[in-house]
Amino acid sequence: MARPTKPRRVRHLPTVTEFRPSKRVRQSILQLGIDEWEALYLKDVAKLTQEECAKMMGVSRQTVQMILESAHYKVALAITGGYTLQISGGEVVLHHCLFECKDCGHTREVAANEKDTTCPKCHSANTHCVIDDFCKLHCQRHVDIEA
Repeated sequence: MARPTKPRRVRHLPTVTEFRPSKRVRQSILQLGIDEWEALYLKDVAKLTQEECAKMMGVSRQTVQMILESAHYKVALAITGGYTLQISGGEVVLHHCLFECKDCGHTREVAANEKDTTCPKCHSANTHCVIDDFCKLHCQRHVDIEA
């Protein structure tokens, strides 16, 4: 019996969820999972290693490799075969950072896509992420990748 799929952490949900060719050659739709979308971003856009991707997504390096292989195949097939590519589904959870207030010491989890990092206890803006340096470097708040 196979183990259940472990949820993969993602920075945020995609805002663009479908790509289609200007002239539809095929009526079929290929499904790209949100975890596959995240792995493509982390590896191919943010240029992280597979080990770093695995840490960000909360899975093993081998799992990231399998996710990337599947994602690359689907994207290549969509581009070369004229398929519509939809991004949705998969066992995912939003990544959270742990913010600590430097004034009162209160800590709280903040979703990676949440912009408000002020302390709810003392309303100070003097907060910082206490997750390791890797998260600080690659959190959505700190990385601005230009297209």
